[in-house]
Amino acid sequence: MCGIVGIIDHRPSDAKEALLRRMLGLYLHRDPKPWGVQAEYIDGEQFGYDVSGWYGQFAYAVRNATPYARYERFEPTEGLPGDAFEAVRLGCAWQLDKNNELTFEYMWAERG
Repeated sequence: MCGIVGIIDHRPSDAKEALLRRMLGLYLHRDPKPWGVQAEYIDGEQFGYDVSGWYGQFAYAVRNATPYARYERFEPTEGLPGDAFEAVRLGCAWQLDKNNELTFEYMWAERG
């Protein structure tokens, strides 16, 4: 299992305030053996807008197949009307051999 925390504070020296990027990100991952989880959270300011988003995914490995379910949400807190996004994904990844994987996924999504 691993977790990563990242902070981005970036502004090119000749850029205007609108290009400022200041973000906090958290990430968690555990390979499915047999249960797996992956999650990520971001919050901060990017290109002059406050943004926030996260997702969580659960998986279960069965032989060469790994079915999974994922919920995700991205929501700017101001500006950018219609940019909010919410989705549920159901899928399965088949390990064809050591180097190849085939993934099928169905997604229900809504913008608003």
